[in-house]
Amino acid sequence: MAIGYLVGSIPFGYIITNFFSKENLHKVGSGSTGATNVTRVLGLKIGILVFLLDFSKAFLLIIYLRLSTDILFLDNESIPMIISTSAIAIIVGHCWPIFLKFKVEKE
Repeated sequence: MAIGYLVGSIPFGYIITNFFSKENLHKVGSGSTGATNVTRVLGLKIGILVFLLDFSKAFLLIIYLRLSTDILFLDNESIPMIISTSAIAIIVGHCWPIFLKFKVEKE
């Protein structure tokens, strides 16, 4: 679950915006670091890139967990619980990222 939170906390919108521009996402548009605000600031192509990165961090971790639970020979009853709690942790990490001091500053 902690891994899910940390992976969910990766602020791709913030990282990509700092790479392509020196705009502070917290000061422009909605103040969010999400794909929609990145699209407003940097355009559709970069916004789609951020969306795909945000989507893939969740998707790939869930796939990894599913495959690794098979390898660890866990009983079939615990697998859905592991995946569900990790998915919730990813969402919580995305909403309150540790790497941005637990806040997404919207104005």
